Amino acid sequence: MTLRIATAGRDAEELAESVVRQLALDGRHAVRTSEQGPELSISELAMKCWEQGRVDGIGLAIRSSSRSHSEFGWQSAHSAACWSGETQQAQFVLDDVLQWQNDEAMFLPVNGDTPNWKFVVADECWRDLFTDNIVGRRVADHADNSVPRVIFPGSFRPLHQGHRKMVEVAEGRLGHRVELEVSVCNVDKTTLDFFEIERRLAAISGFRPIWLTRAATFLEKTNLFPQTTFLVGEDTIRRIVDVRYFEDVSHQRQTYGKFVERGCRFLIFGRSFNGEFCTITPAELPPELRRHCDLVPEAEFREDISSSGLRNRPS
Repeated sequence: MTLRIATAGRDAEELAESVVRQLALDGRHAVRTSEQGPELSISELAMKCWEQGRVDGIGLAIRSSSRSHSEFGWQSAHSAACWSGETQQAQFVLDDVLQWQNDEAMFLPVNGDTPNWKFVVADECWRDLFTDNIVGRRVADHADNSVPRVIFPGSFRPLHQGHRKMVEVAEGRLGHRVELEVSVCNVDKTTLDFFEIERRLAAISGFRPIWLTRAATFLEKTNLFPQTTFLVGEDTIRRIVDVRYFEDVSHQRQTYGKFVERGCRFLIFGRSFNGEFCTITPAELPPELRRHCDLVPEAEFREDISSSGLRNRPS
């Protein structure tokens, strides 16, 4: 088993070097990586580090935010952990961590009472997304992966009244239950680590059936969910029809052709921006997609609320 290590900060690099030396003495292999990102949390950095290695490896991230404070975290196929505490404690805690056994599920500190630890043990279907060639799984029922008739992709950070109203309107219009899709991979964003997956699922559990996927783009989503209607907001459909998000016009048309070939449709909801209701018009939709899109009028749906506004609201 290979341990891949990422660091951020000079003190962290010195600590990582001592870890590598200690592992070598124990006959174990560690690889240093230059992957760093001050904008990433320690668990996100560990996830990126693990993804660069083999699926049977472990990604360990070490960061010193100051000379008196250190953080480190690890990500494996089965579980993840992160620790934050005083720098003088870090070496002792790392010594515990590095006594892992061959079974990744046992990769836990020997001293279970060590403070400042957070742990997540991954559900079986989460692991499948990373270790197998599986693109998506229904979270609540592993045995039933029948394709849903209506899917609502989103981050749901948080799940708010606007989302709930969209689901209510869609179910009334289409006569089928809406299911939610959360992708662990997103274009231009960090892959969700096990901590974030746990938070996202806990926040929306019990509302509607949930799919967890690795489908970052709508081309991947329509392949995973053929013959399905997708609920999308005005901002999302504008990205889908914007040529800047494709290699060229030919690629754009080929993508739309796949949407149509797979029998997928889009139910489009407008949104409020600076007090005005914004929506896309049929004339703005490409001819290839126009017949496969339905617009929900303002009279049927209008919610003056946004996820980003809620996230930025003072607590």
